[in-house]
Amino acid sequence: MSDDFKFIHFWNDEHEKQIRYYNHLKEFVLDGEGINTLMRAVPVAQAAWVASDGSPRAITVPFALLNEDYVYFTAEESQAIVQSLRKDPRISMCWGGPGGAATVRGQAEVISDPALTASVCEASAKQRYPDDPAKASKLASKLDSPTRVSIKVSKEKFITFSGAGLPRD
Repeated sequence: MSDDFKFIHFWNDEHEKQIRYYNHLKEFVLDGEGINTLMRAVPVAQAAWVASDGSPRAITVPFALLNEDYVYFTAEESQAIVQSLRKDPRISMCWGGPGGAATVRGQAEVISDPALTASVCEASAKQRYPDDPAKASKLASKLDSPTRVSIKVSKEKFITFSGAGLPRD
């Protein structure tokens, strides 16, 4: 087996070097249920896109999972992310937690619909503060404004990592 697939791990208290070989990566990939569990377990996501000057940009956003096919978040109409996504809708979003990480690549659609934006603001605030309705309500009120738009992200491709298969000390 190639050295590309070996990984040295200090397995016991004596720190004897033990080598574990990985000949495939399937044990490190999250399935659909694992992806959904991860996404619902974290309060925010990182959104990355290409700015109008061609440089990469990323921000942390509260997000909403209103249905199975899309991820939603909001932004002010005047923000650079909105202008960039209107020109180049490619986007990726990433969620990370103790059990792994998931990145979705997709296309963003900027939607000017006050009712949808209010729903996204409310759902993303609940996602951010699931155990604190007062904080969720305060964030939803702060996010919801007439100059805010919704950004709907398609889930075209997932890249995932599951830490469950890694050996632990």
